[in-house]
Amino acid sequence: MECQPPPAAVATYDAFADHSPAIDQADRPFAPATRRFLTPNPATFHNYTCCPWATSRIVIDPETNAKQLCPVTCKRWGCSFCAPRKIRKLAFLTNGAQPNRWIRLGVQPANYRPGENGESPAEMAWRDTSPKVPELFRKLKELVGECEYLRVAELHNGTTRYQELDEPGQALGFPHYHALLRSRFIEQPVLSQIWAHYTALPFPGVDALPAATAGLKAEGRNTRKLESLLKKPKPKLQNLKDAWDNASGAPVVWIAKIDQTFSSFRYLTKYLTKLHRLEWTDRHVSYSRGFFRAEDLEKLAYPERQLVEVSDVHPWKLLTDRYGWQSVAANPDGTFLLPDETDGEGSDVPMSAFGLRIPEKQEPEPTTIQTSLPGLSPREIEGWYDQPF
Repeated sequence: MECQPPPAAVATYDAFADHSPAIDQADRPFAPATRRFLTPNPATFHNYTCCPWATSRIVIDPETNAKQLCPVTCKRWGCSFCAPRKIRKLAFLTNGAQPNRWIRLGVQPANYRPGENGESPAEMAWRDTSPKVPELFRKLKELVGECEYLRVAELHNGTTRYQELDEPGQALGFPHYHALLRSRFIEQPVLSQIWAHYTALPFPGVDALPAATAGLKAEGRNTRKLESLLKKPKPKLQNLKDAWDNASGAPVVWIAKIDQTFSSFRYLTKYLTKLHRLEWTDRHVSYSRGFFRAEDLEKLAYPERQLVEVSDVHPWKLLTDRYGWQSVAANPDGTFLLPDETDGEGSDVPMSAFGLRIPEKQEPEPTTIQTSLPGLSPREIEGWYDQPF
């Protein structure tokens, strides 16, 4: 089947505008509405960007019954191609989710010491507290009803400090969490008590509590409530446990209501573009199952397509090896419309010819994400694609 160019180009829009047609009307947002034709060759891909770890899937388009090559990207935050696209999609979905509250959850740096296996205290704090964030929201859901959330991790940069910590810079490099919620009213003292319980040191027992309290006080923690309870003849055990949690748990919890002037789209983008600083894990974001709207997820979904072939070869190499002298259409969503016939036996062009490094088995190093609010350049947005995350 011979590919013909479209009769006219369609206007494109700034995907970062909160109310642009690219968000409100497009079936698949963020895709430039133009189709290009190329003859597969390392030189012809210089005007495109692609995930260096992408693999290939050949499918049948249900609308045209034609063969398409669909790149499957790595979708990792350490990938300089995939990370900005994940940021925009998450920001788009979060803007539609209409959260009404945001919170900040801290950790207690004094609870962590260097690990035997070389882990830093900040990394230990991350591994200890990150699984407790969903536990917190499950508990809040039991107490207040609806509580859908999206959580983003950030590292403390030292320019501001936790007000509850006496030593400036004590939390430098430690993680804290920002979350957008769609929930009913949550009392700040209740939120603080629950998070302190999840992040506190183990309760030492009634007999060892006086010595443990003295140890916390020597570290500069607020132990006034514990000392007051210990002076009573028969304090309740639950009161002692709550006071211990408050003294040894995370000191920073903040909750605020989102008003009409708050842009969740830009707020989330601000923190997601800092994710290259978090090098312990490639999982920086988590969210509850019901946080995003089904209609927004549908906009990012692709129609079901018949799978013809699965290949671990990079899409550019596959096109060059099989269709090196034929005209191939590059669709707006990043897929390629394949000709009917291949070029006989084909060739074997090395990956280095495309300026792409050979994919490695280990995770790539975190990459600085060059993303600005005015939008990406035409070169960066070209070939905009990614499967729904």
